[in-house]
Amino acid sequence: MNLFTKENKVISIVRESIYLLPVLNRFDIRPGLHDATIQEICIEKNINVDFFLAIINTYAHQHYFPKTKLLSFSPLLIINYLRKTHEYYAQYVVPSIDASLTELLQSSKHEKSDIHLIQSFYSKYIQEFLKHNDVEEKTVFPYIISIFENPALADGRLANKTFEKEHKQIEDKLHDLKNLLLKYMDTDYNENLYNDFLFRLFLFEKDTKDHARIEDVILFPIARALEKNTRI
Repeated sequence: MNLFTKENKVISIVRESIYLLPVLNRFDIRPGLHDATIQEICIEKNINVDFFLAIINTYAHQHYFPKTKLLSFSPLLIINYLRKTHEYYAQYVVPSIDASLTELLQSSKHEKSDIHLIQSFYSKYIQEFLKHNDVEEKTVFPYIISIFENPALADGRLANKTFEKEHKQIEDKLHDLKNLLLKYMDTDYNENLYNDFLFRLFLFEKDTKDHARIEDVILFPIARALEKNTRI
């Protein structure tokens, strides 16, 4: 496993995988990178280089997850990254998947029952996904920030909160949606539009799993420790 280091050029990240480009964007890193190294860009953008490397390597390598290192970072740093990811999902990914599904279903020459089944399942999944993120944005994240800044505000609300279970349920529904598409989609649809939609779902699934893992294994254990006024 060849991990990125601060001496690597930022452009090497995109060359390694174009799918890491949105992760760069969450750190406000845009094209026009020239030959800058990761350390140079992080200094320029006031980014914690160790946090950046931990995140980018987690997304780049399926079996890499530096739990101990990630647990050492401030929850404010982690929440800022997670919020950028939520914004990316809500403002770009979900609308683009919506449009892709609409185009796919409109490519059918006939009105069929599987259209309504897939539309309904997808709609319910997306509503649950966005609602979950909204709850985190409006209640969970602000609470974690408040107890980090003032431990006296801790009220124990996270102790029995089953975030991991909620994430698993949402992941299972996306898995079921993919199975519906693979098992029951009629050949009447345009195969290129079908491939594009399914490809988007697979990429979305990978990204959201990494996102949930950072919350479940890193942020929420830190937050529960703050509630107890203990150290990880």
